[in-house]
Amino acid sequence: MAAAYDPDDAARPEGVLYTALLTRRNQSQRDLSQAIPINFLTVPGVSLRNVCFASNRFAAAAARECFSNLLALGFRRFEVDLFWDASRQLWSLCPAELGSPSTAPASSPAASGVLSTASSVQSSSSSTPIASLSSAVLSERGILADEGLDVRGQTSPPRVDRAAQVDAAVTSSASTSSAVATTASSLTDAVSSTVTLGTNSSASPAESSSSTATPSAPTSDPGDDSTLYSVGPYLCSADANVDLFFDVLQGHFKDTSDRLNATLKYVDFRIHAAASASDPGGSPRAPAESNLPSSGNSLSANLNTNLSSYLYTPSQLQSQRANLNTSWASSNTKNYPTDLNYFNTNVASNGFYSTPDGWPSEGFVVLSQARRLVVGYGTIDPQMAGYNVSEDVDTIFPNGYLTASQDISKSTSTGELTGGCLFQSGETTIAAVNSSWAIAPDTTNTSLSAVGNSTAFNTITNITACGISPILNATLSSRTPAQDPSDYETFVRGTIWSFGPTEPSDSDDSPKSKHCAALNITASSFWEVADCTDHHYAACRTPGVPYDWRISSSSGAYDQIDSDLCPGDSFFAAPRTPLEQAYLRVAVEKWIQEQSDDDNGPLFWVDWNDLDITGCWVSGANSTCPYRSTSTSATRTVVVPTVAAVIVFVCCALLVFVKCAANRRSSKRRRRRGEDGSDYEGVPS
Repeated sequence: MAAAYDPDDAARPEGVLYTALLTRRNQSQRDLSQAIPINFLTVPGVSLRNVCFASNRFAAAAARECFSNLLALGFRRFEVDLFWDASRQLWSLCPAELGSPSTAPASSPAASGVLSTASSVQSSSSSTPIASLSSAVLSERGILADEGLDVRGQTSPPRVDRAAQVDAAVTSSASTSSAVATTASSLTDAVSSTVTLGTNSSASPAESSSSTATPSAPTSDPGDDSTLYSVGPYLCSADANVDLFFDVLQGHFKDTSDRLNATLKYVDFRIHAAASASDPGGSPRAPAESNLPSSGNSLSANLNTNLSSYLYTPSQLQSQRANLNTSWASSNTKNYPTDLNYFNTNVASNGFYSTPDGWPSEGFVVLSQARRLVVGYGTIDPQMAGYNVSEDVDTIFPNGYLTASQDISKSTSTGELTGGCLFQSGETTIAAVNSSWAIAPDTTNTSLSAVGNSTAFNTITNITACGISPILNATLSSRTPAQDPSDYETFVRGTIWSFGPTEPSDSDDSPKSKHCAALNITASSFWEVADCTDHHYAACRTPGVPYDWRISSSSGAYDQIDSDLCPGDSFFAAPRTPLEQAYLRVAVEKWIQEQSDDDNGPLFWVDWNDLDITGCWVSGANSTCPYRSTSTSATRTVVVPTVAAVIVFVCCALLVFVKCAANRRSSKRRRRRGEDGSDYEGVPS
C-alpha cells in the first residue's frame, strides 16, 4: 500500500522551483501574520469534489495523490463533500452506496440497478485508520514575535462578527466560570439552532435501502491500487472514504512537523446522503433512523481516532476565550502573541480578561499548542437532517462558524474586482472592515498557465488583496493536481500578497547589503529586496489600529528608521495581512500626492529583513533568525517534541540508575572474605 502522504516530486516543497520562489515567501508571510487571529488570515482553498473528482472517478490511489499534492503545494483550506453510505455504515467520498463489494462474487454478472466492476487490480490491503499519536508535537520557543500588546487598560474597537449569532450561543462573556461550565450545552444549542440545511429540490423523504454490490470480474488498471466499481455515472473504490483523507492529513502533519513548514489547515465538511446502489443516478433518499451514523462512526469519532492530537476544538476555544490571562494573553506565550486589537475584550472584577468573539493567532495554535487542524461543518443536506451533530459538538465547529461567503464581481478582461472587496477607503477600524472568515467560494478559472498576463491569476491576486480567501472549485486545464500540479501551484502563488512574483531575489551571491524589504508603490505594489544602506521613507503603523498607516517624517537607511521618525505614536512596521497591505498602499499614494517634492522614489521601507541569515526574514535590524538554533543555513530546523525529550531524559536516568544498582548487587555477590581474612573478587572454585 502506498504511503498515506506521498506528493509528486513536482509538488513537493523540496523541489528547486518551489524552494526558490514559494517556500521563502510562504515562510516569510506566515511569520509576518503569526500574531493575527486565525479568522482574519487569508489562505488558498480548494473544493476536493470539484478539483480531484470532476470526472466522477473516485479511485483511492488517485485521490491520495491529489490530496497529497494539494497539501504540498500550499493549499490550506479544504471543502470536503462526504456521503453517508448507509449500506456500509461509513463516510464515503463516492456519491453512491457500494453495498458490500467485499462479499460479492467477483465473477457474477452485472445486473440492472446493481454494481458492476469497472477496472483495476484488487488491493492487497485495505485502508485502516491510523491510531492517534500518544502526544502532540510541541514546538521550541523562538519564533518571530510581533509587537508586544498589553491587554491591561486596553480598549478594543467594537467588531461585528460574521458568526455573531453562533458566537452568542457558544460564548458567555458574563464571567469566566460560567463560560467554561456551559461549553457543552451552549454549543449544542448553537448546532441545533444554526445548522443551515442544503437545498435539494428533488429530495425524497423515502428511506433508503441498502443494496448488495454484485461486481463482475475486474480488469487491470495499473494507475490505481484498488478495485473500482461502476455505480451508475460513478467509478468508485471501496477505500475512497474519509479515513483516506484523514490518513493523508496525518502523514502531511508528520512530514511538516518543523517550525519552518508547520501551518494550520482548515476543513469544512459538506454532508450528503449517498444515492442508493439500486438507483445511483437518482436523488439520494434519507437513510432510515437505524441506518444513520451512530456514536461509533460519527465524524468526531473518526477524527479523534486519526487526528485527535492535531485538532484545535470548540471546547478548547471556549475555555481559552473565557480566560485570556492563561491563554492568548499569557506571559508564557510572548513568543507567539495574538493581536488583541482584532476582537472585543471584557475585564472581570478579579482582573481576568475574556473575549466573546476572539480567536487565537496561528503562532499560538500551531507553535504553542501544537495544533494543526480546525474542522467545521458546511452545508448539511435535508436527507441527513436526522444525523445527530450534537455528537460532534466538542470536536467540530457548527455550520457557518468557519466561513463567511463574500459575494464578489470581477472584470472578465482584467481580473479586477468590481464589487465585494473588503477594503473601505477612509475606514480603518476592524469593526468597519470585517474580514472574519471571508471566502470567495466561486473562484472558477479554467486555466492559469499564462502566469504573466493571465486574467485568472490577476483575479486570484485581487481577491486575496481584498482580504478574502479564494476557493478553487474547478479542475484546471482539465487536469487534476494528481495529473499535473503546475496550474495549482500558480493558483497558490496568486495568493502571496507580500513579496512580488520574482522576490525575494536575494541569494548567496547577492550584495550583502541587499537584504531589506521595501514596498514598490509604482511597479507592482508588492515588496522587493533593496539595499539596506539606501535612503527611503518608511511605513509606520498606529498602535491598536492595524489599518491606520503613516509615513515617516524623513528618509533614511533601514537601520536608521526608528520611532522618532514615525509621526505621533506610530512605529516602524510591516503589513501582516493583505488588507493591512492594501491600506498601506493607499496611505503611501495619498502621502505622495500631498508632497511638493516629487523626487521621493518608488520604494518605502517595511520592517522586514534577512540581515542575520539569508532567506530568514525577521522584524528589526538587530533581530536574529529564530531558526538558527541548529542550522545556520536556515532551511529545516526540526521542532523538538518537548514531551519526547523529557521521556528520553527520564529513560536515560533510569537506565543509569538500574545499571549502577545491578553493578552494586553483582559486586556484593562476587565479593567474599577469604579464610585468611583477605578479600577476593570473582566466583569461588
